[in-house]
Amino acid sequence: MITFNIATIERRLPSFIEVLKSLAAQTLPCDQINIAFSYEPPMVIHELMDDLFAKRHFITGSFTAAAKMFAFDQMPDDSYFLTFDDDIIYPPDYCATLMSYLDKSPGTVSGFHGMRFKSFPVTHFYDRFLYQYFETVELDQLVDVIGTGCSGFYTKTLRDRGFSYTYFSQFPEHGNFNDMTFAQFIRQYQIPMMVRAHDTKWLHIFPGTQDRHALWKQSPAHKKTELLYLQDTR
Repeated sequence: MITFNIATIERRLPSFIEVLKSLAAQTLPCDQINIAFSYEPPMVIHELMDDLFAKRHFITGSFTAAAKMFAFDQMPDDSYFLTFDDDIIYPPDYCATLMSYLDKSPGTVSGFHGMRFKSFPVTHFYDRFLYQYFETVELDQLVDVIGTGCSGFYTKTLRDRGFSYTYFSQFPEHGNFNDMTFAQFIRQYQIPMMVRAHDTKWLHIFPGTQDRHALWKQSPAHKKTELLYLQDTR
């Protein structure tokens, strides 16, 4: 089973429409798309989903980026759980490429964006190697943090270690979910995170969407709190 999973905010409606179109154009289509809306989607989105996806599941409410994982607990063990952002445009061979990497390394979380700290992390941006989805990465790289906007894994890989959508409710001080908190769980159970080789601009950002209103930035203390959790795993 192939599942697409995404959370989105209202101010990103223009980019989200283009993201949906790019996901519908994949050479390996999904069996189900799971979408968490932080707003009530307009009719244009309902019509688009009806036209593009045979099976869809969506929720609405006041969510943080953790909602990207809302359908995890209902997915079968053998499903590909692919996560997306609402502002990245994905080429037609994106899912087929990512799934081929997962087939070769089924016990990994794999993707195309991440970072590796050269030394003990002091801040998000301290002494690190950054592997970006819109730049060439010539060789596969083991990383400390993987970007959940362009990554995936087998559901069983994380479920066997106790991961669930409700996992982060154990840590209310997080106040949010982002790549750092996800990495904390993954590192705790020594699951390899790998940024896979890819070409420049194979993936690209929708113009004008990199702003302070992104879902992962909604918690005021997100940087300090989640960095401390990541430090605890080193």
